[in-house]
Amino acid sequence: MLTQLKLKINNFSMIEIVLALVVVVIGLIGIIGLFPVGIDSNRQAISKSYASDAAEQFLHFNASKIKVDWNWKDAFPLDNKYSGDDLGLNWGTESIIDNENVKIYFPLNDGDAANTVFDKAVHQQGIFKLQQMSQGTAEFSCILRCWQTVGSIVMHVEASYPAELPYEKRKKDEFSLRMVKSEQIALSDPGPGAGDDDDDDDDDDDGEGSESGSGSGEESGSGSGSGA
Repeated sequence: MLTQLKLKINNFSMIEIVLALVVVVIGLIGIIGLFPVGIDSNRQAISKSYASDAAEQFLHFNASKIKVDWNWKDAFPLDNKYSGDDLGLNWGTESIIDNENVKIYFPLNDGDAANTVFDKAVHQQGIFKLQQMSQGTAEFSCILRCWQTVGSIVMHVEASYPAELPYEKRKKDEFSLRMVKSEQIALSDPGPGAGDDDDDDDDDDDGEGSESGSGSGEESGSGSGSGA
């Protein structure tokens, strides 16, 4: 004769279900709380990349200008960056660079609102607004404070972003690029092997030497950045 076994099924009590739900909810809240942190970190990384690109574009744009006209460096203050409040500046509407993806604006001087063309002899505050454009809309904006140091020109750029915030609340990165004059290189650094044995070669290359010493600028070294 077979004996039937009766299995007793123990259901979860209400207290156990509530405790399980509390644990799940706490875990979900912790995970959801990490989303803003991750999004903010990602935004900061993108902004830092934009700022680095902006400073590099600006430095090399001015390097190309200095190669053509050494006096272009006079547009930047000596040793000190602009220290005023940039939120109240009257920004021009004409970009100094012809590029649909990058716009660089400069502040107009008081009483000079009609002059929308950048003039290195007039606009010497050393502050610019750079915008990265995407389909006609500014995707990223930063303020560039630029200055130079004496001797072989070192151009410095501080990129602070986002431009909409007060200066003290922005992220800041600093970059620099060393510029020297071609003719100064020829005079101060003749290079290895430039002795008496090369007089004949020098005589043959007199024409080329006069061209390279025409006062154009050359880049020396690469830009470096440091976060602040």
